[in-house]
Amino acid sequence: MPRKLTKEEAQKLGESKRQGSKKPIQFGEEITNLKKGESLLITEKEWKMNTTPTAYYYGKFTKGIDKKVRVISYQKVEGGLMITKL
Repeated sequence: MPRKLTKEEAQKLGESKRQGSKKPIQFGEEITNLKKGESLLITEKEWKMNTTPTAYYYGKFTKGIDKKVRVISYQKVEGGLMITKL
């Protein structure tokens, strides 16, 4: 049977919510170390995840972020993915 919670109980319960571990972004350090205009090529052989690199970096760097505020751009090229620091 559901029960009514006080404001304090609800707040305490919300704060205790378990959160999963956050894995570091693949090649994240290399991407952040790029200078403006530099590019990084990630080859298909280097990519070990099941998710495609374009989908992965879309979720990490461009999803929900206005084009004027974005930090990187990426494009699929022959043999891999090229990431460019804007």
